[in-house]
Amino acid sequence: MHIRLMVATLLATTTVNAANFNDYTEQGSFTAPASPTLIDNLPDGRLLILSVDNVYIEDAVDSRTFTLAGSLPGGDFSSFGGAFVAVSPDGSRIAVGNGGGASFINFEVGIFNISDLTGTWFTASHFVGEWVDNANVALSAGVFGQPAIVTILDTASANPSSPVNPTVINGIGGASAGIALDADGNLYTGNGFEDADVMTDSMTGTIKAFTSADWMLAWTTETPINFEANGFDVATILSASPLAFDAMGNLFAGGGNFGVDADNVAVINASAINDVLSGGGPVDALDPSQVRRFDPDTDASNFYSVTHNPLTDETYAWDSGTIHIIAPASANAVPATSAYAMAGMSLLMLVVASMRIRSQQHA
Repeated sequence: MHIRLMVATLLATTTVNAANFNDYTEQGSFTAPASPTLIDNLPDGRLLILSVDNVYIEDAVDSRTFTLAGSLPGGDFSSFGGAFVAVSPDGSRIAVGNGGGASFINFEVGIFNISDLTGTWFTASHFVGEWVDNANVALSAGVFGQPAIVTILDTASANPSSPVNPTVINGIGGASAGIALDADGNLYTGNGFEDADVMTDSMTGTIKAFTSADWMLAWTTETPINFEANGFDVATILSASPLAFDAMGNLFAGGGNFGVDADNVAVINASAINDVLSGGGPVDALDPSQVRRFDPDTDASNFYSVTHNPLTDETYAWDSGTIHIIAPASANAVPATSAYAMAGMSLLMLVVASMRIRSQQHA
């Protein structure tokens, strides 16, 4: 009872306000210091860019100039670069997926200190990754022809070649997709490519939400949730990857598919997502009041990656070394990240850690 009350109280502190769904517009572009390109932001709003094993850090917020911080030691990358880069909530470390390395089968996730780029490579299958707190990284992963999964990598694992990495969601009927956490700790992931050989009700681009209570219970008990049979069906958009929330709860999606889902970035209205979580059914992807689409590079057909910078309220979309900016007119006016939200999520993770310890003690 006390734990449930604490979780409810903490989650209640995480709501913040920022850009309205209708305010977003295309606002130009800048050139990354190197390509291939992976992007995340530091807590102060500066961008961090990974190009293969080279780490670049923006000189000042919105300066669009970058300095090479160094290279990741011991990395196994192909010329296509890594799978993802994600900055920890406290800004001290990055998680890097190598995308399978030069052989495309040697999947490793590196955890490195930003200050000096020292760190460790963990053996872990992955497609994308997102920190859930300062110690654990949620990974979407899968093998072609088999249902995809979501796992939680413990970056304090003593054995990097066999880390603690329990599955929390399984049975995704196709390829792995993006991962995002909203302000209430609900976890969103999807089906990145429907597999005809896997029995499935979901399609390419199906995004589902799993409540914080449900997926954290799956984590603490190491009893996975089946994707197809559970969760809230949010929408079917593009290929559901990457996924990124802004501070108001609007959800950006990248990737691609056919027809209306070709060559654009989509943003789902926060109010439509709230309706889904209240039992109203999935978002209508063809309703412009619920989903808006942007194609900032009209000269080429793109399979956009996307990430959001909550400190500047800018969303970045890219398919090469050119980074396109989607932002509201009021971007940079007010910091979009609530200190209370970050503190609430950190304390919530302490509750989860305590639950895991108790579960292990009574196992």
